[in-house]
Order: sequence, then structure tokens, then C-alpha cells
Amino acid sequence: MKNSIKLVALLLTAGFYSACTQQLPPDTRSRISLEGNWGLQLDTAGTGIAPDWLTKSCTDSLFLPGITDMGKMGTYNTDMTLTTGLSREYVFEGKALYTKQIRIPEEWDGTSVRLVMERTKPTTIWIDGKEVGANNDISTAQQYDLSSYLFPGTHTVAILVDNGKQAVPEKVYGSSHAYSASTQTNWNGIIGDFYLESAPLCGIDEIQLYPDVAKKVVTARVTLRNPDKGVGKGILSFYAEAWNTDKQHKTPVQTIEVDWTKPEQELELALGDKALLWSEFTPALY
Repeated sequence: MKNSIKLVALLLTAGFYSACTQQLPPDTRSRISLEGNWGLQLDTAGTGIAPDWLTKSCTDSLFLPGITDMGKMGTYNTDMTLTTGLSREYVFEGKALYTKQIRIPEEWDGTSVRLVMERTKPTTIWIDGKEVGANNDISTAQQYDLSSYLFPGTHTVAILVDNGKQAVPEKVYGSSHAYSASTQTNWNGIIGDFYLESAPLCGIDEIQLYPDVAKKVVTARVTLRNPDKGVGKGILSFYAEAWNTDKQHKTPVQTIEVDWTKPEQELELALGDKALLWSEFTPALY
């Protein structure tokens, strides 16, 4: 397609001059990988999660990221006659509880902490035996804000993953290529990126970009993260830079003052007459 502006990312820097709990560089990110052996308790009877499952030692374990099939958990499939689709060696559908003790470092004190699971089934999370939330996203990464629960020290994290029939709408279970036995997509576990992440308490939660080729401008809509409603004002700085072309183009930095009590902010960034348009022959990206 010719005559279009295609932005993969608008480079933003944010200098926040405010009374945030901890003054960190705005691009600071610290992660704890959750890769490793997790305790595993399968609800094979379909009776639900018993309260003591959250505190007692699990009977089995599974390496995550991974799925129960890889750990040979569930029921061994003795049916070798299926020829119309894929069949799995070990079958499990239902609730599986994964538990692990995690140590939170002192430098994470006073920061925003989130759990990220790139791909899984509907989940429920407990921290130290206290339920903190649920999520039924199955096609996008699941994220949990655990800032109020994970302070420096050792904590028990419990993740319930449910790939049973009642966990998703009827039209999804068994009739979708993303959730069927015949395509081996109805697995139980957690795959892909799996980590805890610390970020400054005040910062940017989301950026959405809306290019307008006729005006050669990009509208940036920014959602701010600010748990302290008493915090004052801050500064957002924006610029765009072409990165995959021999023709260099970078816009001047534009800044706006933001009120931390208003999480939604918007700025129109002008690319100017020298804006590089995208085509299949000159696929310039900003």
C-alpha cells in the first residue's frame, strides 16, 4: 500500500517531576523469571480446589513454561484408533494448581509489580493464600497487578489454570481451532514469557497511536499509572524517528505538562513535510 504512514512504535521518553514514592529512570524495568519447577496439584476428581491446596506441599511438580502433556500428567491415552485428527499421549482437562515460593528483592520496595504470562488458559491467582484476581484471556498475554501483595521477602504464589469445559464459552470449547482436542490446543499449563516485572510506581501503562497520512501527524493517546492521587504534575516528552531506512528523519521533541489525577492524556505529534511514507518499495517505519 502506498501513501500511508505505518508506525510500529513512537519513541517516547517521560520525565516525571512528581512526588512518586521512588525516583527511578522512566525506562527502568527489572524482571524475575518464573521459569523452573512448580508444585502441581491436579483436580482429577473435578471437585474444585480444596483450601489446604494453597498451603500444603503439592503431590507432583511440572517445569514451567510448559504443559501437563510434557510432564506426562493426566490420563494416559490408550486409544490408538483415531485417524481423523491429532491425539495426545496424556489427556487432562480441568483445574490444575501450580505453586511456588518467590523471593522479592529489597530494591522492589515501593515499585509497581506485575505478573506476566504470555499464553495460558483462564486463571485465578493467590498470593500467600489470599485470592487476588482472575483472568480469562486465552489469545493474549495475561497480566496481573500484584503491587499490593508482593513486597520484599518470600511469598507463596499459586496459579490455578483451568482448561475445562466450564472455563470458556460453549462456542469456544471444542469448536474452535484455538481450543480443541483435535488440534491439541486445549492444553493445561503456561507457555511463552513468564515473569514478574517491577517498574516505577508512577509511569506509562499504555500507548495507542493513530496516524493520519493526509495531515502527516500521529495522535498519541497515553494511559498513565498513578496509585497516589495526591501526586502533582509531570512532563511527557514525545518524538518520532525513522529507523529502518537510509533516509534519516527525526522530529523535534514535543512536551506536554500532565496532571497525574487525569490518567488519559493525548498529544498530536506533527511529522512535518519530510515525513517518510510507507510503501512496498520503501517500507519506512517510525
